[in-house]
Amino acid sequence: MKHEDVKKLFLNFNEGRVEASARLRIQEHLDGCDECRRYFEKMSLFMEEPDAASLPRLEPDVFLPAKIRALAEERREGKHVRNRFAWGRLSLVGTSFLLAVTTGVILGTGLTSASYSSEETEMIQFYSDAFSSGGFADGWEDVVEYDEDKNNE
Repeated sequence: MKHEDVKKLFLNFNEGRVEASARLRIQEHLDGCDECRRYFEKMSLFMEEPDAASLPRLEPDVFLPAKIRALAEERREGKHVRNRFAWGRLSLVGTSFLLAVTTGVILGTGLTSASYSSEETEMIQFYSDAFSSGGFADGWEDVVEYDEDKNNE
C-alpha cells in the first residue's frame, strides 16, 4: 500500500471498521514503514479518551455577576453619549455625500459643453460601436481598418 492510502485509512483502522484483509495489509505496511508508524502513533494519541483527573479544573469567578452588572451599567450610561455622536457622524456623512454629488454635477455640466467637430463625433461613435457590439479583438480589427481607410483618403 502507498503512504497516502494508509494515512487515509487511519480513522477506520483505529475504530476497527476495516476489513480483515485490508487490516493485515495496513499492519504489514506499518511494520516496514517508520513514517506511517509514527503518524499512526501520533494520531492514536489524539484519539484516546483523556483522563478526567489530568484535565485542568476550571474555577468559577465569584465576582463574575458583579462584573457583568457593572459592565451593563456602564453601557447603559454611555449609550446616550454614543447616540449623540452617531447623529453627528451621520449628518457629516450626509453633508459630504451631498457635496460630492453637487461637485460631480457641476463638473459634469462643464464636460458636456465641450464641442467636438463632426469628424471627431463620427470617430467617437465608430469606436464606441466597434467595441460595444463585439469582443475587444473584433472591435480592434475594425478600428485598425477604419484608421487605415482614413489615412488612405
